[in-house]
Amino acid sequence: MPGPAARIATDENLHMLFYRQLFADALRAFPDDAMAALADVLCDLRMPGTGIPGFRARAARVAAAGIYNLDVHHEHVVLPLLRALSVTTTPGLGPAGRQAQARIGLYEERLKAQATRTRALYARMNASTALPLSP
Repeated sequence: MPGPAARIATDENLHMLFYRQLFADALRAFPDDAMAALADVLCDLRMPGTGIPGFRARAARVAAAGIYNLDVHHEHVVLPLLRALSVTTTPGLGPAGRQAQARIGLYEERLKAQATRTRALYARMNASTALPLSP
């Protein structure tokens, strides 16, 4: 019998699938409005807890450890969502939808570049802490 964490993970995955399909339906029915809403959410997202004192330092430690960082966010959250929703090939967009689509494309490019830079930084940090100290 699966433990509580496995049941919660399964339930969360089902929620994600439900809402992703619901949004895909909205994207088909109202392509411009849905694309604009997606651009707003993706481009303006702030992690919950950002107002908590010490959040940035804690988030940096989590990111440096590779638990959740920009690479993880880009590769395991943003790209799968954009692919599943076929954001780059959504038909029927008007000017507002195409503008939102372009905004999402720019966001994804910036996120990828930022993830690459931070990955290199964390690799240098980890390499420097792994070096033996000379006597």
